[in-house]
Amino acid sequence: MRVLLFVTCCVYFVQSRVYNIDEDFGSLHIRVNTAELPAFLHPKGWVDRRATRRAITLLHSLQKLSELQPYRIPHFGTYNINVPDLHITGNITLDDVIVTGISDVVLQTFDVQVQPPRIDFNFTVPKITVEADFHLHCPSLFYYDYTNVREVGHFKLTLTGLSMSAVLGPVTMRHYKGSVFAFENALIIIHIDGARLQIQMEHSSQTFIRILHDFVNNIEDIMFDNDVLDMALETINYELEKIPSSDILRYLIGTSNTSIKRLSSEARARRKYRKKIQN
Repeated sequence: MRVLLFVTCCVYFVQSRVYNIDEDFGSLHIRVNTAELPAFLHPKGWVDRRATRRAITLLHSLQKLSELQPYRIPHFGTYNINVPDLHITGNITLDDVIVTGISDVVLQTFDVQVQPPRIDFNFTVPKITVEADFHLHCPSLFYYDYTNVREVGHFKLTLTGLSMSAVLGPVTMRHYKGSVFAFENALIIIHIDGARLQIQMEHSSQTFIRILHDFVNNIEDIMFDNDVLDMALETINYELEKIPSSDILRYLIGTSNTSIKRLSSEARARRKYRKKIQN
């Protein structure tokens, strides 16, 4: 009997150290963009049409990879947090990230323009879920009673009815492995029918709850700002650094050296055609 009481007390003590948060955001509409994007030229040349076909084929092939069902990232971060409107600064680290739903993405449109480099696409996904362990540190919160917030826990973010339209402007950059592509400019428009955030934390911080509610109430204004977009592009660019730009061009348009020589003349011809129509 004493053993049973001891076990019961231990279970109660452990459970009391776990603080649960369950928030529904409702529908969201977000627009973020960086610098100016390359102009969209029309009509498309043979290089652009070939690159588009091969890129779509590659995307469909990637969706069938077992690694995407689910997609796992062992470590993500550490990333700085800076929300001037709420006087919040700090950093967050994510571990054991699990993303499900990527294989259910439906690509509506996809278009590649090789010169000047530009990618336009639109996709929808019925449901996508992101789970991860997090370590959050916000040392300066004078708007929140000067509290130093340190939170450790686990979160699950579920998005339903997500649609996204995007324009990306890739550029070539020098790398120790040679020339690589990187995304610096982007325009992204996201609509989400429903978003639900569930969090389990080791401590019950009232300051953290206040921060979370402020984020929920102002999410369209502050959560998806350019800093978040820059962070996402940085993550994509990290993966692109592993592939030389010549290999990507060779896959998309064939022999890169021969094709690139023909790009400039085709681009000039399309610009003249476009100006002629406008006049």
